[in-house]
Formats: sequence, structure tokens, C-alpha cells
Amino acid sequence: MPFASFYGWPDTMGAFMKWKRILGLAITDLLSPGQRERELELEVADHLAREAAALEQHGWSPEAARQEARRRFGSLSATKDDVRAQRFGAVAESVVRDARFGGRWLRRSPAFTAAALLTLALGLGATTAVFSILDTVLLRPLPYRDDRELVTLWTHETRVGNPHQLVSPANFRDWRARSTNIKPMAALSYWSEDWQGADGITSIDAWAVSEDFFAVMDRALALGRTFTPEEYVTARNVFIVTYGFWQRQLGSDSAAVGRSFRTPKGSSTLIGVLPAGFELLGNRDIYVPLILPEEQWSRRQATYLLVTGRIAPGATLEQARAEAVSLGRTLQREYPRENEDVSISVTPLRDELLGDARSPIYMLAGAVLCLLGVACANVANLLLLRSLARRREFALRAALGASGNRLVRQLVVESGVLALAGGALALFVAWGGLRLFLALAPADIPRLQAAAIDGRVLAFALAVSTISAIMCSLGPLSRVLRGAPRDALSETSAATTGTRRSRASQHALAAVQIGFALTLIIGAGLLVRSVQRLLAVERGFDTSGVAALTIQAWDDYPSGAQRIAFANEMERRLAAVPGVTRVGITTALPLHSPVGNQNAGVVAVGSGLTDRDARQALAAAVSPTYFGTLGIPLRDGRMFTQFDDSSSNPVVIVNEALVREHFAGRRAVGERLRIAFYGPPKEAEIVGVVANVRHAGLQEAPKPSVFLPTAQQPTGVMMFVVKSDRAPATLFPEMRNVLHSVNPGLPVDELTTADNLLELSTRERRFVMTLLLGFSALALVLALVGTYGVVSHSMTERRREIAVRMALGATHQSVRGLVLKHGARLALVGSALGVGGAALLVRLLQASLFGISRFDPPTYATGTLLVLAAALLACVVPAVQAVRNNPATVLRSA
Repeated sequence: MPFASFYGWPDTMGAFMKWKRILGLAITDLLSPGQRERELELEVADHLAREAAALEQHGWSPEAARQEARRRFGSLSATKDDVRAQRFGAVAESVVRDARFGGRWLRRSPAFTAAALLTLALGLGATTAVFSILDTVLLRPLPYRDDRELVTLWTHETRVGNPHQLVSPANFRDWRARSTNIKPMAALSYWSEDWQGADGITSIDAWAVSEDFFAVMDRALALGRTFTPEEYVTARNVFIVTYGFWQRQLGSDSAAVGRSFRTPKGSSTLIGVLPAGFELLGNRDIYVPLILPEEQWSRRQATYLLVTGRIAPGATLEQARAEAVSLGRTLQREYPRENEDVSISVTPLRDELLGDARSPIYMLAGAVLCLLGVACANVANLLLLRSLARRREFALRAALGASGNRLVRQLVVESGVLALAGGALALFVAWGGLRLFLALAPADIPRLQAAAIDGRVLAFALAVSTISAIMCSLGPLSRVLRGAPRDALSETSAATTGTRRSRASQHALAAVQIGFALTLIIGAGLLVRSVQRLLAVERGFDTSGVAALTIQAWDDYPSGAQRIAFANEMERRLAAVPGVTRVGITTALPLHSPVGNQNAGVVAVGSGLTDRDARQALAAAVSPTYFGTLGIPLRDGRMFTQFDDSSSNPVVIVNEALVREHFAGRRAVGERLRIAFYGPPKEAEIVGVVANVRHAGLQEAPKPSVFLPTAQQPTGVMMFVVKSDRAPATLFPEMRNVLHSVNPGLPVDELTTADNLLELSTRERRFVMTLLLGFSALALVLALVGTYGVVSHSMTERRREIAVRMALGATHQSVRGLVLKHGARLALVGSALGVGGAALLVRLLQASLFGISRFDPPTYATGTLLVLAAALLACVVPAVQAVRNNPATVLRSA
């Protein structure tokens, strides 16, 4: 007994040898079919020789023994076929033969092949391109170790209701010291660094990071090293750059690490390059040590730190959140004045990075699946029509002994050849489509630029091609499984080429195409109307001819008097630029991302509320000419004047939304506010009320806003807004020159136009709208072609019926009406399906709609009428062809 069997174990060695022999034979079958044939010949000859020898021993003569052995053995060819059928490679050989036959069949039908391949290439290509984006942005893990453990921590002021506020230095230090479930923990602060580039000095967005930041992210640098503990204390000028910045600005030069770079404020040494894909909230290219004075670490009301951490080993996200709630309550008790109503919220870093990016990508995924459905239904109809033309071929093969399984395999392999060829072409479509997506997509979608056609995408394309092949072959397969081809030999030449069931299948597939197309059309129509409503909304300011120059002058002009003098000189010189009609200054431009502090706590004096009850309002320091530059109208009171300076009483201008919130039902001019903006609360008199302005975005309702004169509230953030009768972008060089003439070492933070800000505010909606319009157009064309094919084939089947009708007196008009009614029925059924599909698709669009309902009747009606018109257009050619045939000729040939 074998050792293994004695102990009750399986004879693994025997099983291994058995499967090794089977695998060896299979490989021989596939790679050396000639050798296996020679072995088969030798085996048959040996069997015959042994049988003849046995007969000779019983007294047969050698010749008679050989003949008897052959007779007993039976048919040599049939026996060899039986042996070959049992081989491992027999099925593979048969599939290869079927594939070759399918290839020859496709070459013999170039029109059919071109239509099917083009349809599949469009559907599969668009699907593959969108999957590449979906995979890169949403499915792939973040490029950090155990990215699910990374979290962000936020201040949650329950009174304000904002769970995502930045953190004060003192609270961060307490959180880091007392938390046990989130370790390590690090803080980041928004920063900017001056960089001497090819276009002069520019301001580069940067992160100032605390100790343990690189321990939290746990990702090795591509080049160089991270900051040392001493560099967080001694304020050495060192920095680390992102991989993309290293490629763009430093030419991927590894020798740049360790080199000192001159800046307007001295020199700084590059010590490291982050790895590719290293990305946090916002695209910032430079990392520097976070060094704060000791007095800053004791502040609890100044919130400007972004906090991130890693869940400790053995802890869970739920435990970390529970600990954060407990810690927040403890700090409320210990510091009731600063931390009243302040708690801590914990969010996975992945959720913060992706933000609102999921919505447009999911919308695209739903849209592209609709397009793929149209493509598959179209090709399935083509294959079904083709199978009807091959009915006699299948019937003859069945009569000669081909089994139903054999015919099914033939159809599946042929469909697979078609789908794989379409999939190969789809890769080129996907590559081009991906380039188009990246060009059109908003820049703030994280990780989008890393999307590429890689191995995962190729595997997806292969899988989708295989599934498409199965879906497309379902119609022909159903006919074979019902045994329909076997009835074809009994049909006369006058018999129709299809059955009622096959016609129902064709009509169903055509209706599905129309339904998918209508779904996309309705979705695109809703977005078009939303963008129209968005652009038509009352913005409260004029964007035409407006350019803006942003600088940050905190260090260059530390005192208020210096900032006022610099701003006045800049304003004077910009006004002298040819074509400039007005110049204004602000710290917050509408539709622009925040540069400095844009919030202030506001309390109406005499309301009985304290500073703790202050309500948040958008705030900006502006020059007297700012409102006129942007065309913001005055509703009550007066504008600022040059006399509203540091020597006069504090004044403010508010918007209508703030008046409604704080002074409902009475005039606000002359009232007083307590406002905390870049400093402790102070009282100011309201001298004017201006119209509402949509600062945060066109889709956002105007928020309460308060404006202070720059001469009374000088800050380091300055945005010089220029109104001109020239194209705004042409002012950029002259605005840059003006800045450098006043201060050669001050970098330009940003140059933009108001029209560009307006375009960026609607770019995401425009992106999805453009792609949906493209998908809708493709789907409508494919549905039109599919409807034409079905109606044309149906009229061909009914040509004898039509001939009889015309022979009995039917007019051309009535025959054409018959064809058009046929197409209209398909369109109506498809429209019903499309409206139902749209109800599902627009659920994904809900967040992108503005000013209309997702069941907007005009959009649904317009889309349905468009589909009906397209379906009737597809019936025009078959209708004309139906009345051209001579009834007598048709009846004689039937």
C-alpha cells in the first residue's frame, strides 16, 4: 500500500503524474498535431498486427488473417475520427476552423462587416475610454500604503452647521497628543512660494507640512529625502517638489536635487522629489516645513490648518470617530470660550480627494452603457438578419448530421470573431476618446490625467468584447436552438425568409435601440436646458472686458500704510494702460477660488445677539471704484469714497441678502454692524446696499455679503480688477509690466479674466453635457440605421403581400403609409422604453440640473418628437422602394 494511502491521504503523487501526462498530451495536441497523427497511425497498425498474429495462431493464413483483422476492426477513418474527437485539442482545432470560416464569411460580406465593426468599435471604444477614467479615478487605490487607513480631521462648528472647517493650531496640537486611534497625525497649511521661471517670477501654490506628514502618507520619495526634525525648528530654506513639477520645470534632471535655487527672497535648496501620483486636496507643487511661532500654537480661534492622519493598527474608522467625538467634548469643557459648539469630524481621505468627482463619472458610465446597448442591439439585429439569409445553409448542415450544439458553436465563434475584431478597432477609438475626454474634462477631477489604456483596461475591453459577442449572438442562437433551420429545406422559394417570432425579435431589438437613444437625448436635453438657465441667471455683475491680477504682498508690505500706498500706485498705473476704462481692487472676486479670508462673523448692533451668535457672511475689502468696475448696482445709500480711510469712522456696504437676514422689513442704511474680519470684532456703520452677487457659483443662491473699504482694512491679498474695451487677455503682459515697474520682486499670483471664471464655473456641466450630446448623436444615428434595416427587411419579406394589395387597387400613398406606420409603431414602443430609461438616468443627473425638474415636460416632449422624426426618416427609403416594384413581376417570381 502506498505510504499516503496508508495514512488516509490521497495519492497526490499518482494524481500529479496523471494530470502531468494529460497536460503533456494536451500541449502535444495543440503544438504538434503531426506527431499525434503519427502516433495514432502506429497505434492502429500495432492493433491490426496483433489481431492478425492471434488469428494466425488459430490456423489462419497470413493474408486471410490480415483481411479478417481489418474486417473486425471496422472503418479505419471512422475509428480515427472517434479517437481524434476524444483528444484535448480537438475542440480547440474545431474552434480554430470555425474562426477561419467566420473570417472568410466576414470577408465575403464587406458591407455587413463594415457596418457591424464600425458599430461595435464606437460602442466598445467609448465604453473602454470611460472605464479607463472610472478605473483611474474611482476604482484604483490611492498611491499610499493601506490608503483606507488615511483620514482627514475637521473642525465641526455645530452652530454654523459646517462639518468641514479648518483646524486651529492649538486644537491640532491637543488632538495629536491625546488621540490613540489616529496616529500619526499631521497638519498642513496653504502656502505659496516664489519661483523664477521662463516667464519671470510666479507664485507657486505650496503646502507647508508639519512633522509626521510623510510618516502619515508612508510613501517613499522618488528622489532625495524628507525634512529632518531640525528643519522644522531652524527655518532652513529647503523644499520638496512633486514629480510633475520636477518634470515640467526641472526637465526631469536628477542632479537638481541638492541644488540651491534663487528666489526674490533668497535661496532655497531642493532636497527631494515626490513619487508620481502623490496627490492631496488641491494640486500644489511645492512642500515646505510648517514652522509656526510659539504664540501661534496657543491660538484656538484662528483656523487655517488641514489635518490628516492614519488610523492606528487595530483600530477602526468607527472607533476613531467615536474617540474624536469624546475628545471634542473634552476640549469644549476645558476651553468653553473658544471651543463652544466645536466638535471633530473624521472623513476618509479618499472621500475628500474624490469629492464631487463621482457624480459626473457615474453619469458618463450610465450614458456609455446606453450607447453600448444601442451598438449591441444594432449588431444583434444585423446578425439576426444575416442568420435568416443563411437558413438554408444551416438546414443543409443539419441534414448532413451537424448537431444543434455544433451549429451553436459555429454561431458563437463567428460572433466572437466579429466582436474581437470590433474590440481591436475599439482600442483605437478608446485611445482617441480618452484624449478627447482629458482635453474637455475639468482640471479639478483628481487623478484624471493619469488615465491611460493599460493592462487593466485591455482586460476590460476583452471582457466587454466577449460579453458583447454573447449578447449579439442571442438572436441567431435562439433560432438554432428552436430548430428553425431544419424547416428551411421544406420551404419553397416563394416562402418568406422569416417567421413571426424572428420578426418580433428584430422589432424588439430596433425598439431597444430607439429607447436607449431617447434616454441619452433626454439626459443631454436636460443638461442643455440647465446650462442655459445657469447662464441666464442674474449674476449681479458684468464679466465683459474684465481682467484681474492677483498678488499676495504680506511680506513685501507688512504695514497697512505700505499696502495702501502700493495699491494706490498700482491703481494709478493700471488706469494709464491704453484701453483701460476702470480699475478696482478687491480681496475676493466673484466665482474665484478663495485667496484669503472670505468669511466674517456679523452681528447687527441692537439685535440683542452677542459675538458668539455671529452669523457668517462673505466678506471682502474693496476700493471705492470696485463696484463700478464690475457693474454692481447700488440699491440704497452711497458707495465708498476716498474719504473713507483710516482717519474716518468705520463704514461698510452690504448686499440685499444680508439686509434680509439681519434687518428684515426695515432700511439698513444708517444701522451698525459688529464685524470680525482679519482681526477682532469692531463696529461699523452701513452706508450703502448693493445688489446681490453670486460669489460662490452661479448655481449657489446669493449669500449675505459685507464689503469694507481697503483704506480701512488693508490686507496682503490684492486683486486688481481692470475694465477695458480691449480683449481682456491682451492686457496680461501690460498688467505684469505694471506690477514689475512698481515692485520688480513681487510675483504674479494669477492673471485671469472674468469670462474665464464664468466658463470655469460651468465647465463640469458643459463637460458632461458635451459628452452626452455626442453619445446621443451616435446613438441616434445607430438607432436610425437599425430602424432602416429592420423596416427594409420587413418590407422585403412582405413584398408579395404589397404586390397583392397594389394589384387589388391599393395606391402608392397607402403603401407608403403602411411602411411609415410600421416605423412609427417601432418608434412609439422605443419611446416608451426610452422615457422609462431616462427616469433612471436622470437620477444620476439630479445634482447637475439647475432651474428645471428632472421630469421637465418640454425636454421629454422634444426628445420624443426628435426620435419619432428620425424613425420616420429611416422609413422613407423603404417606403419609396416598396412602391417601385412591379406587382406582376413580384407575383410571377414568387
